[in-house]
Amino acid sequence: MKSKVFFLLFLINTVVYSQYTLIPDANFERALIAKGYDSGDVDGKVLTKSIDKIKELEIDASKISDLTGIQDFIALEDLDCSENELSNLDVSKNLNLSKLKCIINKITSLNLSENSKLIYLECYNNHLTNLDVSKNLNISYLGCYDNKLTSLDISKNLKLSNLECGKNQILSLDVSNNLEIRHLDCSFNQIQFLDLSKNKHLNKLLCRDNKLKSLDVSKNVRLTLLNCFVNEIAVLDVSKNLKLEFLSCSQNQLTSFDISKNVKLQSLDCNKNKIKNLDTSKNVILSELYLNSNELKKIDVSKNLKLFSLFCSENKLSELDVSRNLELFNLDCRSNKLKHLDISKNLKTAYLDCSSNSLVSLNLKNGNNTNFGTLLIDFKNNKNLSCIIVDNVDYANSKWSYFKDPNVSYSLNCER
Repeated sequence: MKSKVFFLLFLINTVVYSQYTLIPDANFERALIAKGYDSGDVDGKVLTKSIDKIKELEIDASKISDLTGIQDFIALEDLDCSENELSNLDVSKNLNLSKLKCIINKITSLNLSENSKLIYLECYNNHLTNLDVSKNLNISYLGCYDNKLTSLDISKNLKLSNLECGKNQILSLDVSNNLEIRHLDCSFNQIQFLDLSKNKHLNKLLCRDNKLKSLDVSKNVRLTLLNCFVNEIAVLDVSKNLKLEFLSCSQNQLTSFDISKNVKLQSLDCNKNKIKNLDTSKNVILSELYLNSNELKKIDVSKNLKLFSLFCSENKLSELDVSRNLELFNLDCRSNKLKHLDISKNLKTAYLDCSSNSLVSLNLKNGNNTNFGTLLIDFKNNKNLSCIIVDNVDYANSKWSYFKDPNVSYSLNCER
């Protein structure tokens, strides 16, 4: 009789506890209480029927270190557990999961082999050394930026359209099967070669800070953004990239550069190369031009009427005419061989550094000298300069005394 009673009590206890899901992490349970999925005090469990139909769960920034209990969220489609303290994440029972965001944790491994419905995965800023997505055939977005990956196999992910795998230690990347890819960011890796000949839908390419010696984008005719700076590229042909709007190729080994076909170009950054000649006459909507630290002896910006920023410091320029660049706001032409500089037509200019040149004349009388910021101007180290034309002498002496050499004076007319 006693044995029957004991068995009955055991059975009742088992049935009762089978209605609950254990939640050992108190912060996890607090997050569930805050969302109304649990109630009362933290007691290490939650009614299973309160969670097994939840499709979307956002528990980011909740100081959670253990997600035990997530296995009973069987209807879950969208999980965001970002910015917690997780070192492990088991979603093997969440078979309906289509979107997983677990960024900024301490996760060392992530098993996604059972999550065949996964479409979106964002796991950047973790401690992953391996990531297997070979079973996730429906995935279209993969963001694994800032981990410790040395390789990444995406050959089975034929629906992939957006890949962000930068800031890892990846040595090679094969995207030849990913014909649908539109956005590729593989920056800050160790990649030496990148074959993009099959990726004809590619719209944005960011491959900066790698070890690329060459880059062929001739098949990527839909490209609007290309960022390949800090590599070892000696030749870059963008003549087929007619839709290109933003191009950054600074800190490479370029000696020449043809952008005459890129009439939609709005921003060009080719700082720190060895470029000797550059023709921007066809780039009439160009608004940003960065040419610092090259070997340019001249640059004609007379056709670039929308130019907002011009940075051409540390070249070999002996002349610079910006009289037609009426939209010019930033001008940095320091460390050249300029003898004359006139910005009297540039009413919107607020930043000017023309220090370390060979100036004998400098005209700043544009009727808007008060637009200049006191931390954004520098006229010093021009040993042949004795006078600078300004709007107001008293204002210049009061606000700009530090930004000229001691022997230089401000005047309304330096010819007197």
